[in-house]
Amino acid sequence: MEANLTKDLLTEYSFSGEEEGELDVVIKYLYPWLPPRCNCCKKWGHFQNTCLALDSNLSHSKVSDMNEVDSEQITEEYQEQTGY
Repeated sequence: MEANLTKDLLTEYSFSGEEEGELDVVIKYLYPWLPPRCNCCKKWGHFQNTCLALDSNLSHSKVSDMNEVDSEQITEEYQEQTGY
């Protein structure tokens, strides 16, 4: 399967029969593991708290607050994004 990683991943795909009486089939996709995906830039491999594409107008204090993320928050964000 090929996937466009700049878009959301498919969860299902439908095949429809062209002739009368042909079956319609729905293929559901399951991704047992996915790398982290940033909510800010939608790219894979990092979370929002380490995203380099954040607005450059953020104040220094907001950036340093974002860098002080505990491991529990990272785990929760990973679980939200991956469903695990």
